[in-house]
Amino acid sequence: MEESVQQVIMQSIQEIESDTTNNSSNSIPDLDPQLQRVLRELEAAREAKEQMVQRCHELDMQVCTRAFSVDCFCIET
Repeated sequence: MEESVQQVIMQSIQEIESDTTNNSSNSIPDLDPQLQRVLRELEAAREAKEQMVQRCHELDMQVCTRAFSVDCFCIET
């Protein structure tokens, strides 16, 4: 999921959470646990995305380093 989409979802959830906190009579009593679950899932997805971005960066660096090494080896021979 793109970061901009995640931000919109997170902002919407925070607005809903704020509305239910400010509203003293909750019409849906299990709304807060559902929001908490969604927030936890969203945070877990964000963390997984960050880990994947980091891993992709590491792999890109390995590929660049190996490609550079191969180029250098070819130039030396």
